Amino acid sequence: MMDGTTSMLKLAQLKKGVTSHRISSTGLDDAQDYWRIPGGETITLATIEGVGIIKHIWMMTNESIHSMRGLVLRMYWDGEADPSVQCPLGDFFGKGPAKEAPLMSLPLQSTEFGMHCWFSMPFAEGATITITNDTAQEALLYFSIDYQKGVFNCDAMGRFHCSWNRKRVTAPKPIKIPNIKRKMKSFMIPAEPYPVLEAEGRGHFVGFVLHTDSTGSGGRSTGNEILCVDDERWPRNVSRAKTSAPNAVKSRLKKSFSLPYDAYKDEKGLDQDRYSYFRFHIEDPIYFQDSFRFCIEPAADMDEQGDWSSTAYWYQIDRKKSLPDVGRFQDRIRLSKSEIREELEQVIQENGSAQHQTVEQVKRYVQEHYAKKIHLQDVADAVSMSRTYISNLFKQQTGMTIWNYLVAVRMQHARDMLLRSSMKSYEVAMRVGYENSIHFSKLFREHFGLNPMEFKRKMGG
Repeated sequence: MMDGTTSMLKLAQLKKGVTSHRISSTGLDDAQDYWRIPGGETITLATIEGVGIIKHIWMMTNESIHSMRGLVLRMYWDGEADPSVQCPLGDFFGKGPAKEAPLMSLPLQSTEFGMHCWFSMPFAEGATITITNDTAQEALLYFSIDYQKGVFNCDAMGRFHCSWNRKRVTAPKPIKIPNIKRKMKSFMIPAEPYPVLEAEGRGHFVGFVLHTDSTGSGGRSTGNEILCVDDERWPRNVSRAKTSAPNAVKSRLKKSFSLPYDAYKDEKGLDQDRYSYFRFHIEDPIYFQDSFRFCIEPAADMDEQGDWSSTAYWYQIDRKKSLPDVGRFQDRIRLSKSEIREELEQVIQENGSAQHQTVEQVKRYVQEHYAKKIHLQDVADAVSMSRTYISNLFKQQTGMTIWNYLVAVRMQHARDMLLRSSMKSYEVAMRVGYENSIHFSKLFREHFGLNPMEFKRKMGG
């Protein structure tokens, strides 16, 4: 996609063999300018053969039946069985479930007159676009799809992808841990990061939209962004999440804004506060060769809980798995503040059980690998969580650090080896993961009050 200056410079350039076409709900007779989408049915909006590029999509629908979340848009490229685009209609255009959510950006725009998408969507062997009405009532859909046919090298282009996610996000939990001076210090157990996108294959990430419905009185709810590109963990991005995100915007600008690649909306209602954040990587796509993972942490000082939903946009080839399912319509509609609280209570109970299972998983990992050199990152990777999160969670659940638990496991095995074998102290140290026998002896004394050989003699080993 070419932006402002480049596209204006090439606007006068003639293209031989390229033709423009449109598929529309209006048709040629103008008898009816919309399509009726019966409840529970799927309608094919467009079937295009051969090589081409979709350049623009415009849609508008009646919103009285929650159609922004009730209608699901799917797109298939090159005869594929699984869609490369699978997203509720309103979320695809960055609007979400809101009735009035005007947006002006380069790739997405929405007003009371409809919603626009300007992402280029190439295909080499045809394209199919469908709409599914998951509600029980009939929906009306106005649309037009503009595309070009010609000699395009689509094999060198990634295929456009879009997926949707939604999750109830709980606030971080405060705990007290003794510091080095034995004084109690408060720490926050971070909430589990919110997943925006996990992709496998080769491609580039070009943007996302995030909507947060909060149960609190407002304020920042988003924290750092976490990106992992081809298994390389990037430094946390603090500039965007803490400077451009709701907290800073609310406190400094006091209003919403829309820029070509960046936008923020602050929608206050009687029942809850809703914040929407947009970021498009048009000038700076994030390229990946094998995999890409993007998460957003809830703010560490977040004093509220909420209902988060997001839409991710990217191009890729060689997709290895299906896109996430959008779930039932009843689970997609916007919740009131009281409904969010009720659901979050259940989530918190489930999280408590899940956290216990995670801690047990850490214990099993330590028990199975105690004889090796273990780093905290190894443990975090084993449970697919951040080092900070798993360290604080383990401390909260067990009252001891992961390191102290590792030492305790090693000392128990060392004691058994001393009692049941003729191994020397340095041999036992090596068997339980210590290359330095002096350090091992010091830890053993701290646990049992005697050094290894004294313990062995006293116990009759």
